[in-house]
Amino acid sequence: MDDQDLVFVDLDPKVSSIQEDVEEGTEARTPRKTAGFEWAAEPDEYLFPCCATKFVMLGISIFLSLISVVAWIVSSYYGGFVWLVVATLFMSLIIFLPEYFCNIVNFAVSFCLWVAFTFFCLIYGIKHLVDRGRENLHPITRKQLSDAAIFEFIECLISLLVVLLMFRMLYWFYINRKGGGECIAASD
Repeated sequence: MDDQDLVFVDLDPKVSSIQEDVEEGTEARTPRKTAGFEWAAEPDEYLFPCCATKFVMLGISIFLSLISVVAWIVSSYYGGFVWLVVATLFMSLIIFLPEYFCNIVNFAVSFCLWVAFTFFCLIYGIKHLVDRGRENLHPITRKQLSDAAIFEFIECLISLLVVLLMFRMLYWFYINRKGGGECIAASD
C-alpha cells in the first residue's frame, strides 16, 4: 500500500488549521494576559501614565543614588553609593544600548545585583544599629551610625521596589520566551 492510497479525513477543523499554522511557521504568539494584577509585566508596559516600567526603574535607581549621596554627606558612609552607581550604570546600559547589552543573561545579572544590594542594605543597617549600641562611642559617631542606619533602611525599602519590578519583567520574559534573540528592554 502506497502513501498515495491513504485518505485523510478531517474530523476536527481546528486541529488541522493549527497543524497548518505550525507547518507554515505562521503561528502568532501573543503575550499572555489575565484580568487583575499580573506578575509578568512587559518592560514597555506603562506603570504610570507618563512612562514605561523600565524608565520607572531607572528613575528609582537614580533617586536611590541621590539618597546615597545625601547619606554620604550626612553620615560619612558611602558603601551604598558604590553599589548604586554600578547597578544604575548596568541598568542604563541594558535600557539605552539594547543591541549590545540587552539579553536575558545581562538582565538576570542586573536582577541579582539589585537583590544583593537589598540584602547589603539590610545587613549594614542592622550592623550600624548594633555598632551604635556600643558604650565607648563618641556622640558624633553614634549620630552618624544612626543616620547611616536610617539611610540604609530607606535604600533597602526602595530597592525592594526595583527588585519587584525587575522580577515582573524577568517573569514576563520567561512566560513569553521566544526562539529568537528578541530584546526585552529595547525601545521601539
